[in-house]
Amino acid sequence: MKTNRETLLKALRFARLGTALRGETLEQSNAFVFVEDRLITFNDEIMTSSKSPLDFTAAILADEMLKLIDKLPDEELDIELEGEEVVLKGAKRTAGITSFKDIALPYDAVPK
Repeated sequence: MKTNRETLLKALRFARLGTALRGETLEQSNAFVFVEDRLITFNDEIMTSSKSPLDFTAAILADEMLKLIDKLPDEELDIELEGEEVVLKGAKRTAGITSFKDIALPYDAVPK
């Protein structure tokens, strides 16, 4: 899926507010969770949920994903889930990051 780098970063930086900064309190509380067309983060105190800029289901460590995107200067990125790896492709560079297909974050237990 092709996506604008700045649009993706804006969504991820907002969602970062809901990730655990020190010492995980919940499994995957330090991850971006892409599920059911949503980008979700949850750290036992704050939950963020917004429209997902990506069209797959996976959990990805937040800091690692942001660092990887920062290294790819292209305006447009092609991002695909290949097995358990999320592959990011720019015009001249390709990089991958391991994802978790099983979503352990208890986002669905939060009252709506």
